Amino acid sequence: MNLQSVRREIELTESEQAEFLQQTHTTIVVTNEPDGYPHPIPMWFFADSTNVCYCTTFRKSQKVLNLCRDP
Repeated sequence: MNLQSVRREIELTESEQAEFLQQTHTTIVVTNEPDGYPHPIPMWFFADSTNVCYCTTFRKSQKVLNLCRDP
């Protein structure tokens, strides 16, 4: 079995995607530290009625500093 056929077996329909996104979830956001090491951090996120995802954080958090330096 090739990778493409395996991926098709795990695809979600649009309604399954919407249902998944309307639940509470945690994701891992990984940014690059100044020295190049990864900086993984768990974050809660939520989706609006159009399935656009949002999360909040502090302006001076390390992940924001990392993203401003290395988008």
